[in-house]
Amino acid sequence: MNRQRRHHMYFFLPPPAEIRREIAQWCSPTLVGTPVREDRLHVTIGTAGGYDETPRGVIALIVEALADLTLPSCGLVFDTVIGGPRSALLKPSERLRGFDTLQIRIATAIGLHPALWSHFRPHITLGYNGRPMPARSIDPISWTADRLCLVESLHGETRHIVHGSWPLTACTQKAA
Repeated sequence: MNRQRRHHMYFFLPPPAEIRREIAQWCSPTLVGTPVREDRLHVTIGTAGGYDETPRGVIALIVEALADLTLPSCGLVFDTVIGGPRSALLKPSERLRGFDTLQIRIATAIGLHPALWSHFRPHITLGYNGRPMPARSIDPISWTADRLCLVESLHGETRHIVHGSWPLTACTQKAA
């Protein structure tokens, strides 16, 4: 039986409320198909796996591993919008070194090899099932990420449950 796991654990960088509102302007159904709700906009750092039920033991191990760790904040700059048959994305036009540093620190802290997350490039999903849209530059949307969240995403329910939140400090890159 090939069934899909419903409980997916992710590390997210949530934008502040004023930035979420700015991003949400790009979540128009005419532009992106089915838009992502404003309260669900985020940047994914990496995954902690998919499960059949809430992985309480995994959550406890992650919370313990990150409890006393100082994690660096990072500047995020998104200045390109692109759409395809599956999703519309907001992406950076340049590599975000601070994001890379944070991603490596978190993966290492929870016992994963950082290469397992190397395919997670910074982006914000704006919507799904929209029309193809070639990459185009937009006025930059930027902020300095100051919080990391461990989130359980319930597949098929469009629901996120936050299981942990950590402040990010010692800024290594400022938002433009």
